[in-house]
Amino acid sequence: MDGTIEVSNQTNRSGLGPRLASAAVGIPVVLLLILAGVPGVSVLAISAALVAGFEIARMARWQHRLNPRPIVIAGALAAGGTAAAIDAQEAALPLFALGLAAGLTGLLRSAATRGPFRKLSIVLGLAALYYGAALAHAAPLAAEADGRRWLLLAILGTFAVDTGAYFTGRAIGRHRLAPKISPKKTWEGVFGGAAAGIGAVIALGALLDLPIAVVEAAILGAALTVSGVLGDLFESWLKRLADVKDSGSIIPGHGGILDRIDSLAPNLAVVYWAAQLLEI
Repeated sequence: MDGTIEVSNQTNRSGLGPRLASAAVGIPVVLLLILAGVPGVSVLAISAALVAGFEIARMARWQHRLNPRPIVIAGALAAGGTAAAIDAQEAALPLFALGLAAGLTGLLRSAATRGPFRKLSIVLGLAALYYGAALAHAAPLAAEADGRRWLLLAILGTFAVDTGAYFTGRAIGRHRLAPKISPKKTWEGVFGGAAAGIGAVIALGALLDLPIAVVEAAILGAALTVSGVLGDLFESWLKRLADVKDSGSIIPGHGGILDRIDSLAPNLAVVYWAAQLLEI
């Protein structure tokens, strides 16, 4: 969601072509993997977790040491979520234990770091745990009775918030949301994103025949807006700490994986727990 809630007079259209090209290739691949069910979603979650680990290592200035800690943390947590999704409880427990052990080891080593990168090292160690845990919700969500439909709601609902925020911010954005963290984001964009997200979740709930009432869908749309915006701001803050423009360059026109999942990762967790509550 990075850069989507913008002040209208600061719009940069130069990256539109690469963005559209990336979307034309990436969206069909993502949809096919979702249709494949738990195995396909597991591939998505673990791939995203591993790439995110590399990007975190880069931002933490660990890349020259080839430090595997954030990769192990994110990968182990995503793998643990996948094991839980396919009801392999005997595999899930040790995988989550591995993730926790790797996380604690990474944080202890980070805390022992000296010099100008000490704070950054600790913060990004925590960030690796956060992204790994958030992505670990993807496969368990896909394993639910209506899992693929809930997953589509999470992805399309997040996309609706992102798109509504982008165009509202471009058109009428004036009041900055968090200028010290992400100066292009505006309150107008947030409200535009919320309107789009609430409308989209209500419509998707009906179209996908999910067990969610209109009021519940509206609340979920608002929750996706809040968690998505906070996730977006968190990733922007990480990049400011690391003094980088993008988390990576794997996706032309979009930057890195973290730049693409900053809003989606927490929203996967929100939709997963919403599904648990609504399908009781």
